[in-house]
Order: sequence, then structure tokens, then C-alpha cells
Amino acid sequence: MGEKIKTVTNGIEERLLRNGNWEEIVTSVNEETLLRKIDIRNIPLFTLLYTICFLDRVNIGNAKLANLESDLGLTGHEYNWSISIFFVSYVLCGVPSNIILVKTKPSTWIASLMIGWGTIVIAMAFVTNYFQLLVTSFLLGIFEAGLFPGIIFHITKWYKRSEQSYRISLFSSGSVIASAFSGLMAFYVMGLDGIFGLSGWQWIFLIDGLITVFVAFFSYFLIADYPETTNWLTEDERKMINNRIQLDSGQISTTNHDNYQIFEAFKDWKVYIGSILFFSVSVTEYSFVFFLPSIVYGLGFDSANKLKISEPERFLNEKNGEEELRLGDKHPSFIYCL
Repeated sequence: MGEKIKTVTNGIEERLLRNGNWEEIVTSVNEETLLRKIDIRNIPLFTLLYTICFLDRVNIGNAKLANLESDLGLTGHEYNWSISIFFVSYVLCGVPSNIILVKTKPSTWIASLMIGWGTIVIAMAFVTNYFQLLVTSFLLGIFEAGLFPGIIFHITKWYKRSEQSYRISLFSSGSVIASAFSGLMAFYVMGLDGIFGLSGWQWIFLIDGLITVFVAFFSYFLIADYPETTNWLTEDERKMINNRIQLDSGQISTTNHDNYQIFEAFKDWKVYIGSILFFSVSVTEYSFVFFLPSIVYGLGFDSANKLKISEPERFLNEKNGEEELRLGDKHPSFIYCL
């Protein structure tokens, strides 16, 4: 281990010495046990948050089956725009949101985002025309844009680069959970149609929004910001995590984020290749998610049978994604997965 430390730069070695004796820490802390401890505290929580986020994003597809279009007098073109406008703000606000997160705290910012979009979803239950639906959908994109990149940023503070992809795939499974069970949830919620004078689609938005705000409150207390500020870690465990990240990052600062780094990203061709690939996947995925309820309904199936039809595909898709990212963690290049 001493030889390993000598292979890194003096700056890294000095930081390790300030954090304590590396040999003693390795002896007192089992690395695999520590990783399991971190996983148990972080991954299930982030999976829940992303499940709620994705559910709030796609519930408009189920709301359509609950007479959203007819009650608001929407044309098919207007309904499509009410979906598309979400992604305009979603794309524009992802980077600014993470800049704010870095300057605040993950727990504070993520909980604030959830309260924001939960309130917007509740407001969507009371829209009365196309313009109001368009505005609320645009605002929803602003608040939801920060969750996914925010969680990824958080993961980089706890795991080495070779450990991150698999964790990302685990919490991303929340989208599969939301897609698979959103239809069944909507099926039962639509049974509230007419209660307190609210239509079924209004109940879908209202209940989803209230759940989001409720979970947001607890997420503020459950999200562990950084290893050095977490009370469920021992002092040696904190040092172990920080030293692992510092050794893994080399000379790259993991604490300071300068504005020039943002512009450097726009000069990297890999960013554009990744964007094109993600765009291609997203077009297919979201088309499937938003319009599957209508397609299945048109075939004569109800919402419960829609769940039975879509769930196997979702499960296989998620398991395939997990295995690809597990492979990516073991190889220096993701070309094997792509």
C-alpha cells in the first residue's frame, strides 16, 4: 500500500497524510463492508426519489385515459405539445441546477426541487385549459431537471469512478418501477372519479403531488450530503472514503468547481456523442412511456391489463441495463457496452 501511495502526486500524498495514516485506516476498515454500508444508506433512497420523479413525469399519459383531453378540450396536437414543452425546460435547467447544488448542499437542494415539482403536479390537478397545462408542464421540467444530475454528482463524492456506473443503473431502475406500476396505480386512483367533484385525472395529479411533497420532507433528513458531514460513519470510515476518492481522481480537484470546467465540457467531442446516443434512446423510451396507455387502450385493454403487457419488457430492459453497466465498470472503455 505504501508503494501505491508513492505512485501518486505529492499533492495527493500530502492530503492523505493530513487525513491520517493510510495503513492504519486500511487495517481498521473493511472496504467491502464500508461500500455495502454506503449502498444501503444511499441507493434505496435515491431509487425511491427517482421513481417518484419519473412517475410524476409520465402520469400525464394515464391522465389522458382519465378524460384529461376531453375535460380541457385539447386537440391531439395540443396534448403532444403539453408533453414536449416539459423537455425544453428539462434540457435547459439541468446544468444550472447542478451549479446551485454544488454551492448549497445535496439534501437541501434535492428536497427543494422535490417540493417544487410536487407543488407543480398538485397545481396540474386544477388546470382548466391548454395554456395552464402548458405552463405547468414547462415548470415541472425546470424542477425535475436537477434530480438525475444531482444524484449522479452525489455518487461521485462517495464512490470511485469504477464503482459509479453500477450504482447509477441501480437508482435509475426507478424509471422502470414507475413505468411498470404507474398504470396499476392510475387504475385504482381513477376509481375516485367524481369524489369531491374531481375527475379521475385530477386525482392522479393530486395524489402523486402530495406523495412527492411528503417524501421530500423526509428526504431532507435522510440524504447524506458528504462523507465528512455524515454522522453514521466513523472517523476512519470518513477518511477511507475521502482517501479512496482522492487516489482515484489523481490531480483533478473533487471539491473545487471552476466556471471554465463547464465550458471545457462543450469542447469535448465525447459529450456530443453521449448526447446523441442518449437522445436516441430517450426518443424511443419516452414515446413508449407516454403513448403506451393510449395504444393499449385502443387495442381494447384496460389499465390493469396494460400493466401485465408492459411489465415483462420493462423488467428485461432493466436487467439488461444493469449487466451492461456492471460490465462497463470492469472495463476502461464503454465501447463494449455500446
